[in-house]
Amino acid sequence: MKTAAIIPAFNEAESLPDVISEIKELFPEHLIVVVNDGSTDETADIANKFDCVCLSMPFNLGIGGALRLGFRYCLDREIDCAYQFDADGDDGWSESYLGM
Repeated sequence: MKTAAIIPAFNEAESLPDVISEIKELFPEHLIVVVNDGSTDETADIANKFDCVCLSMPFNLGIGGALRLGFRYCLDREIDCAYQFDADGDDGWSESYLGM
């Protein structure tokens, strides 16, 4: 089963490296799709540095537009399962997922 994490990101260069690293560590088989939502910082460069798919929009459309692009990308590539993951890294999801 092909699975992808879609990360909508607007000016998230500071938190994105940790978020990507955590996904890669826990789910190395998942494709990571970063949707750079018109960022003016190094968000796109970081996504590329971490060998993620990086879809860059020319200006900020907001979370709805970013997710639409990410899910469309996955549908067009016949990804079986795709999920949204926040770029800010403040959800604490891994601690609850792993029972920490």
